[in-house]
Amino acid sequence: MFHWQEAYTLAIVFKDALDQLKPFKDFSIQIFATDLDCGAIDKAREGIFSANIAKDMSTERLNKYFVKVDRGYQVIKSIRDMVIFAQQNMIKDPPFTKIDILLCRNLLIYLTPEIQKKLIPLFHYSLNKGGFLFLGSAESVGNFTNLFKPLDLKSRIYQRLQPLIQTEPVELPTSFIPARSVVNKPANEVKNLQSLADKLILQYYSPATVLVDGKGDILYITGRTGKYLEPAAGKVNWNVFAMARKGLDYKLSDTFYKAVRQKEEVTFKNAIVINEGGPLMVEISVNPLKEPEALSGMVMIVFTDVTIPNVNQTIKATGQTSVSNKREEELERELLQTRQMWQVTGAEMQISQEEFKSSN
Repeated sequence: MFHWQEAYTLAIVFKDALDQLKPFKDFSIQIFATDLDCGAIDKAREGIFSANIAKDMSTERLNKYFVKVDRGYQVIKSIRDMVIFAQQNMIKDPPFTKIDILLCRNLLIYLTPEIQKKLIPLFHYSLNKGGFLFLGSAESVGNFTNLFKPLDLKSRIYQRLQPLIQTEPVELPTSFIPARSVVNKPANEVKNLQSLADKLILQYYSPATVLVDGKGDILYITGRTGKYLEPAAGKVNWNVFAMARKGLDYKLSDTFYKAVRQKEEVTFKNAIVINEGGPLMVEISVNPLKEPEALSGMVMIVFTDVTIPNVNQTIKATGQTSVSNKREEELERELLQTRQMWQVTGAEMQISQEEFKSSN
């Protein structure tokens, strides 16, 4: 979202601040810098500045954070490791989430008002509670004063607010809509996918809902799914199993593969998920879609909260008595999930062999 040199500059500033503050806890700082141009991304990853930077900074800082190379000065590896460069079209690609500071300076002014109105709520969605948004000198959050409050209007620095009422779901980028090759449908059928999904969801599924393909890759999201899903650490992964919160992982995959195998809706009742707000009991419904035709082959996952007052007591009753027991339970779940996936694979191979024999 900004020039690659700024990303390294920020990393150096944050490193200096941590060295001065000497916090009691270890802090891991990760900066995500994005651009549309692959060539610019490759150049940025090298982290090589021109030799002229020696005139603009002290010798002490130059020696601390740079090493001399043939083409100028290269940022040292520890600073380069703090920055991840990625190609991204913020209008079309899935957003980064759980961000503390988001800088998008002097970009909105080149976009239409309609797109700007979609991006500001998306920035709010991407930021952590109390996170900060930096915009360009000629940019603002517009009418979204319920989402951000100004901290410094002159510098265009805003802080994320928690709205009292969520008026409407965030419109996520269109990359959640699958390409034609994913669903093997003609273009004229796929172009109305989002409207068809909206209609189906509003008609049958008012809770938080996720539309995925046969592998669990997310195609479309509606409602507030943050209680059940969160982005996995590391490289962006929009697979629903990778994003499942603690307590849902093996339950979600077991229900999913069972529904796909049986080609009918399967529900897992009273699953307990752990999130920042504490334990929560939820019902998971997985429905392989057959109609409308444009959605055929996709899978709808619906999360419905179950109102039970004594969730904490329920967790205690399950026997989580020691760290060793917890680890044993996790290993058993992983083993069960692996066995189930092998069973599904074996069944698919058997069906393929039978179809091959019958064709001969």
